[in-house]
Amino acid sequence: MAQFIPIRHYYDSRFGAEVATFDHKELLAFIIKHHGLHEHALAGSIEIAVTADGASLGNGQGHVTIGYKVVDKRATIPHDIQTTGDASGFQSVNMCYPIRSVIGKETKELFRTLFHDIYSFLTEISQIGFDDYKPISVVGPHDGKATITVLSRGGGAKMTPNFCPYCTCLSEQLCTVVTPKCSGCSTDKHDLCRHWEVTDTNTINSAKEILASIRPDFVNLDQPVYFQTPEFIEIARRNEIITMEIPHSSTDPNHIDFHYNLPSVDKATRDTFARKVKEHIRVRQKHGRLSECEIRRSGSLLDMVTQLKAEMAMEEHVLKLRLMLEIDEDTKDERLLPVECMIPDSMHLLNRTTERIIKVLLMKGATHYIYRLERPLHEFKESVAKVVNSKKFWKYKSSDDDEEDEIDDTFTVGKSWTFPDGKDSTELVGDVKMSYATSKKFLKKVHLLYRVCLPPGCEKGVEMKTAIRRYQEISEILQQRVDLTDEKIDELSSIIQKFGDEWIDLAGEPGMTNYFHYLIAGHVVHYLKKYWNFYRFQQQGWEALNSWIKTYFLHHSQRGGHGSEKQNYLLPIYRHFQRSFGWRTGVANDLFDSKGKGTSFAQESEGITSDDGDVIEAVALCMQQA
Repeated sequence: MAQFIPIRHYYDSRFGAEVATFDHKELLAFIIKHHGLHEHALAGSIEIAVTADGASLGNGQGHVTIGYKVVDKRATIPHDIQTTGDASGFQSVNMCYPIRSVIGKETKELFRTLFHDIYSFLTEISQIGFDDYKPISVVGPHDGKATITVLSRGGGAKMTPNFCPYCTCLSEQLCTVVTPKCSGCSTDKHDLCRHWEVTDTNTINSAKEILASIRPDFVNLDQPVYFQTPEFIEIARRNEIITMEIPHSSTDPNHIDFHYNLPSVDKATRDTFARKVKEHIRVRQKHGRLSECEIRRSGSLLDMVTQLKAEMAMEEHVLKLRLMLEIDEDTKDERLLPVECMIPDSMHLLNRTTERIIKVLLMKGATHYIYRLERPLHEFKESVAKVVNSKKFWKYKSSDDDEEDEIDDTFTVGKSWTFPDGKDSTELVGDVKMSYATSKKFLKKVHLLYRVCLPPGCEKGVEMKTAIRRYQEISEILQQRVDLTDEKIDELSSIIQKFGDEWIDLAGEPGMTNYFHYLIAGHVVHYLKKYWNFYRFQQQGWEALNSWIKTYFLHHSQRGGHGSEKQNYLLPIYRHFQRSFGWRTGVANDLFDSKGKGTSFAQESEGITSDDGDVIEAVALCMQQA
């Protein structure tokens, strides 16, 4: 392996995009060697993260960059020759290695086409390894948009029916309770279950086994199940659906839990309910499993209701399992990485959920000011801005509960934060947008806003404070740098369940987003049980790298190469990366002997040639830096 990584720079006419890339296999071998993972990779599996993200460069330009991130706990920090240990070094930009960058209009087609070979390589090495290395555990912490693109499924909550890239939840089911309860909720005796299974490989295989055990032909997706036949649908339409949906209703004669024996139920209503039950039993005896059961139409109504309820629960479960298989079958050829690799990025999750919590808090305050206090909106905005821009909000270090402390004019203005205005007069509060660092500060000092946003008499003010305190606990646990124990993960799961019930009650569907769903539906806990720690996989270092690329582009590139037809935005940026790889790993130092003389560039670059007109940069690291 050469001591430097060559750059390939070219233009893709299909997308009108400029591309700069390192060889992904050679770069990974370079990382494994220089981060002390070589022996570990030969003996067993190591972990490596891959992520892709981008940023706007202005004037309709944008860049998308894919790269590796060192996340293995046994990795050494070059020069220090020590392991990263408690993950304290994982957020350094020096642990991030860009593979390929593209400047152009970011589209799903561009992403999937120009990065496909890298994702294919990663899928392959996760199964068989490469060179003499054992299979490598590839983890893909992407933001929400990139996750949807990589898994080729999902979209915006409330905008796309099958919005979740991880499960089969529909947008219309965002706030509904899941029936029957999952095993965890049943064991822990939680009143409500909101968990949706992540459809990874293990779940799909389990679904096939369950379907086959119920009835072998249920696994065949080309054949409809019996309760999707025209006769069954007609019976259900004519006799109405005896629903099992939450909430249960003991007084609704169309509900399977109808209490038909109550004194208040007249004979006609009871007979109608019995007729519907018998019709549903009959069609299931003809087409379904009940033909194999001992129950007869002449059996007691209680027996028939019990059996029908069990069959309806089974049918609902079968539909969910078949939907899992259908989605998996539809997307398996388009997925760039397996679902089990796609851990949610906790940085983006906490950032976006905190933004929404602050927006709902401001909405409650604005509503209280206008409709309860009958005061103008601008007074509320000024009061909020006064608190947020105070020195106390940004500099005060005490963690004591000081929500009742007055923010007066003696406090020095620390920031120039402005209240997020709505798009028009009908929208009291606009979308809250802030960086991850700012969102953490807001969450830490949010109690200073309670005096303005949740004054005494504010509707559900106490409940809002309780939900926010619970969310602060969730945020604190997800940011821990050490691996979580099983007990801590179970504790987190319980906190999230309580928070989910409170949040849906407070904010309803408008408060639910993709990231809230990932949290409340159990996806976060699912991946924590697999990887034990989210901090290692956070994209803080990658975001810093993206920011650096943007700054370099705006301040250090020629933005077009002095009028040349083909722009060379990325070439100087990747030359910098080429040098930085050498200096951060110590390779550049090794190219100098004890007298300070450089290794021959000709010796290092021998065999590097131009390929079909593409620009190949093979500049020795130390010579380029000098």
